[in-house]
Amino acid sequence: MKPLLLAMLSSSLAVGGYSAGLRWNATPSMPVGIWRVVPLQGPPARHQAVAVCLPEAAARLGRERGYLDSGDCTGQAETLIKPVAAIPGDQVSVSDDGISINGNPVADSKPLPRDDIGRPLRSTEKGVHVVGTNEVWIISSRDPRSYDSRYFGGVGLAGIRGAAMPVFVNK
Repeated sequence: MKPLLLAMLSSSLAVGGYSAGLRWNATPSMPVGIWRVVPLQGPPARHQAVAVCLPEAAARLGRERGYLDSGDCTGQAETLIKPVAAIPGDQVSVSDDGISINGNPVADSKPLPRDDIGRPLRSTEKGVHVVGTNEVWIISSRDPRSYDSRYFGGVGLAGIRGAAMPVFVNK
């Protein structure tokens, strides 16, 4: 009886926490732990952590390859927590050596040619991209293997679910 009660309690806490905006991040591209998603107060800012749904093609590839868990975003992919690296009007330079934003290199942003099990990765087109009025670029410099804008470019503002605030994370 106790295992059933524990399972029911865990499920109730998970559902209640999700309803309260709590999300678990298990990827090293952001600190692992519990985050709370809150409404954005204005447009997203550089370096702000956001909860975001990826563009459909990126979400589909991420699900097929196991980079993303299931969730309620397009392509049945999970919502990710990532930092905003570039905002509308910024110039993003993509090269084999990594990404620069407005001439400032982003640490550990070099696109990898292959994933951890050897499958080829296709980076965002090389060159200079001006961030559009309805998009941002999300890039994590915490983990060089992060699945982010270095592989799929900008993310529409409509895909941002809110600001992500750390609650209990391992920095």
